[in-house]
Amino acid sequence: MDLEEKLNEIRSLHSVIDSAWLRIECLDEALAKIKNEVAEAEKRYEEVVERREQLMHEVARQAILEGIAKVDDHLPMRNPVRFVITMHELLDRQTEVLPVDETLH
Repeated sequence: MDLEEKLNEIRSLHSVIDSAWLRIECLDEALAKIKNEVAEAEKRYEEVVERREQLMHEVARQAILEGIAKVDDHLPMRNPVRFVITMHELLDRQTEVLPVDETLH
């Protein structure tokens, strides 16, 4: 291999190294952006969970005040899906007990 070929190989390798560094920098920027978006999504998730819990407590309180639920009724506050199902069951139970006003039909 003569001197010219070695210089060409060095230039080629230098170009490969430069492009690799550019890709690394782009990936670093993309990773930083993804980390930021994940942090924002986690914050939003926590806000939504907090709001959901607040609404569930308000619904439970109102259900007790209106006589739909009794104090001894188990309301699964840690399971939102089961909570909604239980509230529907309690509402159905209440509508079965209430007399139907035929004058409105």
